[in-house]
Amino acid sequence: HDTRGMGVANAWAALEAGVRRFDASVGGIGGCPFAPGAAGNVATEDLALMAERSGFATGISIDGLLAAVDFAQEELQRPLGGRAITWLRRQREKDQHDNTRRLA
Repeated sequence: HDTRGMGVANAWAALEAGVRRFDASVGGIGGCPFAPGAAGNVATEDLALMAERSGFATGISIDGLLAAVDFAQEELQRPLGGRAITWLRRQREKDQHDNTRRLA
């Protein structure tokens, strides 16, 4: 879980200890009806980005995750809790802008 915002840090420690399977959910969807306001689960996109940027092969398509987050946000009609999503979107926009400038 990511109740205190330490889920990704805990996953990193687990990776260093040899763990290779993790539970997460798109956008951190989840929570507990007995703990109102609890943050819920670690966002899949946060874990995938951390692992990929650290050199681990995940087999996960980051672009596919972005599409899944977009779909889930539309269906739930609310923003989701992943932290990486904002950075990923800005990075994609920057890359597209840079590619457009190169072609001009």
